[in-house]
Amino acid sequence: MANLFRLYRNSFAGLPADAWWLAAVMLVNRSGSMVLFFLTLYLTQDLGWSDAFAGYAIASYGLGSCVGAVVGGRLTEAWGPRRVQLLSLVATAACFVLLSNLRTASWLLSGLFTTGVVAEALRPANAMAVSCSVPLYKQARAFALNRLALNLGFTLGPAIGGFLATLSYRYLFFMDASTCIAAACLLLAMPSLPQSSGAESEKLAEDCPEARDERLTTDREHVVFVLGIALLLIVFMQVVSTYPLFLREHVGLREQGIGLLMAVNTIVIVLVEMPLTERIGSLRPMKAVAWGSLFVCAGFGLLPLIAWLPGGAAQGTALIIMVLIWTVGEMISMPAMFTHVTTTSSMSQRPRRLAGLGLASSTAFVVAPLLGTTLYRFHPDSVWLASFAAAPFLWYIFRGRPASSWKQHAGPNADPVGSRV
Repeated sequence: MANLFRLYRNSFAGLPADAWWLAAVMLVNRSGSMVLFFLTLYLTQDLGWSDAFAGYAIASYGLGSCVGAVVGGRLTEAWGPRRVQLLSLVATAACFVLLSNLRTASWLLSGLFTTGVVAEALRPANAMAVSCSVPLYKQARAFALNRLALNLGFTLGPAIGGFLATLSYRYLFFMDASTCIAAACLLLAMPSLPQSSGAESEKLAEDCPEARDERLTTDREHVVFVLGIALLLIVFMQVVSTYPLFLREHVGLREQGIGLLMAVNTIVIVLVEMPLTERIGSLRPMKAVAWGSLFVCAGFGLLPLIAWLPGGAAQGTALIIMVLIWTVGEMISMPAMFTHVTTTSSMSQRPRRLAGLGLASSTAFVVAPLLGTTLYRFHPDSVWLASFAAAPFLWYIFRGRPASSWKQHAGPNADPVGSRV
């Protein structure tokens, strides 16, 4: 037990204050993740729109987030991560307040698209700030800490939002706006993130410690990598589209059971991701993404086996095991994809390439439910068989790309935390 506690403590040790500040910004911001979670119910039950219109509304937000990822990367390159984050947070707060007053179809779709643009611009700017807050040999843990904050925020937001929605859906918009402003205030209070202006890449080159990978990847290699990440995220994002449908319609779980099953994912991430990232610190980021992809595809791809098991405890145990499998894949691959980009990109390339990851995520947000539900209507198992079939393609994309361990380049003063296998 003492060794486990020491491992958990060491996984957080050595990260600078900047990394903790940035994680706090994301925790506060994502704790207001209420409007999107309840958007379908708001549009259909409160405003009286059809289910089809609700689908168009979510797609409109998703398309806006695709644009926002690109715009956020470009603005970060020109203005710097701090200014872009502040602009995104304040503009998103204003958009949520305006959205609460929109009623016509055209204004709702336009408002959701605009909100997606300004809200998603935060992500590449925040990722760039994280990459500049720590040396490269600590970045996997810094990104894992950021993801931990995101997951905690996404857990708190819907729970609080469910209570507020019973009072009035309008409260959700004002709470989301309030958390955006609170996150902006935290960012303003952050003492050491460089103020940014003008020729940002040169300023960041002075402020960010450099420990370069064995070679930079070409733009073509990066595009292939981003396409692979998009495919991985399309598989993973079935968790918010066809996965609950399958559990409800073909496994027989009620909403409460589905919620408890999803809680396993969050609990494991909170308890395990930081120690796991610390333990695999010497694994090459690209190899980590490759192995994580296999786990994600396997965790979803095994779902058709549920039909062969007797009901009750056997199915419940199998479902928990499958959640653990894809959760392990998520924990291995998600921080590593950011680490790979930051360690194989020059300082001037980083904002655009981090924006590429945001674009992959936003594209998957739009494509995953459309593709998944189409396959699901053909046959429910086809979604999971396709997920399983994606594994060899992802392995082929990721396994051969050059990305060396930070240990080769960390230098004599490298922090030993994260170096053990």
